Amino acid sequence: MKKNTLLYIVVFIALAVTAAVLVLKNNKSTLPQALTDFGYDDTASVSKIVLSDHYKNVTTLDRKSRGHWVVNNTYNVNQDNISMLLGTIKNVQVKSPIPIPAKDNVIKDLATNGVKIDIYSGPNLVKSYYVGSPTPDELGTLMLLKGSSQPFITWIPGFSGYLTPRYIVRVRDWRSTEIYNLSPADISTISVKYFDNEKESFTLRVKENIFLLYKHDTTEKPVEVNQLLAKKYLAGFAQVNFEQGI
Repeated sequence: MKKNTLLYIVVFIALAVTAAVLVLKNNKSTLPQALTDFGYDDTASVSKIVLSDHYKNVTTLDRKSRGHWVVNNTYNVNQDNISMLLGTIKNVQVKSPIPIPAKDNVIKDLATNGVKIDIYSGPNLVKSYYVGSPTPDELGTLMLLKGSSQPFITWIPGFSGYLTPRYIVRVRDWRSTEIYNLSPADISTISVKYFDNEKESFTLRVKENIFLLYKHDTTEKPVEVNQLLAKKYLAGFAQVNFEQGI
């Protein structure tokens, strides 16, 4: 009985020592939050984002009002692109550290080919890091926090792919392609002039929900047009975009 008790004690001590070693090992492998804190939750407070690369290209995105951003104080920003970037800023996480043998090469690559992003809340810089190339499997993205010497592989849980294309630097890629977006209810007059065929020019006016057509080559009274066709014509002035900027 005493031998059994002694055996149980020895086994218990052995298990306890093993558990302690594992805990210490895990604690040592735990990465400091200051080195891995890429995400910024309060994207609603973000007032400005600056993206730059080693070619000395700098793009500044400013929030003018809720849902309204401008790029380099000149053009409206493509809403899909800014929504994607803000979502990335909020959700990006560390997937794993860089293997030690590859660390120096990764830092060198980030310094020469990476994109730097500075995120502001009001006048304050709240986050700054470098975005590099994708991992060979294209399921992670190399990143390095400013002031740190430890790069990491990052990702967004649930997203299959890499994040580099979301950190756009070229202004043409940020610029909204919208020419105008008019509500048919706000249109009172449309005047169309064909320079090579004046006879086809006309003016369409809306008066008390009645559509009247005026021909430019005649002084006759306006004629009432097909209401359904006129409404479809006005709807064509909503969400008018150009294909690509320069």
